Amino acid sequence: MQTTREKMGVEFNSHTSEKELVTFIDDIRKQPALKEELVSLLDERHPVFNNRNAYEVIKLKGYILASFSMTGAPDAALPFLLDELENGRNAYIVAGAARGLRGAAQPDEQFVPYLLQSLVNMRYKDESVFLDAYEPDWQSITFSSARQEITTTLQWMKGYAKSVLRDLRAYLENPRYYSIAIKEEIEKTIESIASDNSTLEQSCCSIKATHPVDSPKNVKHDEIIHVKLENQWNQSATFETIFKGKPSVVAFFYTRCMNPNKCSLTINKLGFLQKRLEALGITEQVNVTAMTYDPAYDTPEEMYRFGHNRGMQFHKNAHMLRVQDQAYEKIQQYFELGVSYNASVVSQHRLELYILDENGRVDSSFVR
Repeated sequence: MQTTREKMGVEFNSHTSEKELVTFIDDIRKQPALKEELVSLLDERHPVFNNRNAYEVIKLKGYILASFSMTGAPDAALPFLLDELENGRNAYIVAGAARGLRGAAQPDEQFVPYLLQSLVNMRYKDESVFLDAYEPDWQSITFSSARQEITTTLQWMKGYAKSVLRDLRAYLENPRYYSIAIKEEIEKTIESIASDNSTLEQSCCSIKATHPVDSPKNVKHDEIIHVKLENQWNQSATFETIFKGKPSVVAFFYTRCMNPNKCSLTINKLGFLQKRLEALGITEQVNVTAMTYDPAYDTPEEMYRFGHNRGMQFHKNAHMLRVQDQAYEKIQQYFELGVSYNASVVSQHRLELYILDENGRVDSSFVR
């Protein structure tokens, strides 16, 4: 049986037009049985996102996420939906994620902290959005907003969201945070949650963020051991020299990232990890490193400033690194990084942290 994409004759790559993609998404919206095909388009590594500007990427992904409210949200879509709710700072894509989550098979109390965080993230960034179609019909348009979509999803959660009642009531005590319309939505949400006395089905599973790495890679370990890396002190060494001999933590970042919930917070947390390792007396036994997605821009001076200002302590086992010798593509393929570019500028990326064993091989990964 041919997929919708095959029937349309669309080859998804960096040359696929925005119109072709939207036509495909709209077709899936009418054929829920094919919803799994939308999930593959959410992967930051998908070639369709290469050479698209950040605005177009956000618009497409927000529209895809919102589509799950119509098709149903498969389990494979949940990490993408929850990631945007927790970390997203754009009203359109957060609204799409909040709406799409209502396509889940049933509410789950594990969704609550993500929805609450998204409400906080949108405090000063909310705006009107339109998710019913990719392009608004200005003669018959009903706008929504990120916070409205979030509160509507909390209403859908009903009793599963009872843990958020105190936070919502506290939210109402700060009128500078909301409009009259949002106040009414929050009051309606509180009533919807508090009045649900039905027996709730408890979740038996947690949403996992760590994955064993056992899939074949385009670039093998032996192909990267001689790749040269430069640290924040302008010192160079090979991948093997840096990572062999002890287990390592490797996070990815770039200094031009505008989302404080992503790269900036990632480096903050590496600083916290260093303090924890110091408290345990094992600082000398573990490498703590961060590698840039943007080696052409992130000079040693830029990396030092970015890391130092966010609490990283640099020493022989702690570095920020960039790839030398035009070998970044090998690193990108070896770690299977979730990142795409418009020319040389990062247009989107996921949160990524890897654990390497004492031989410098990837043991496990934490994403989103």
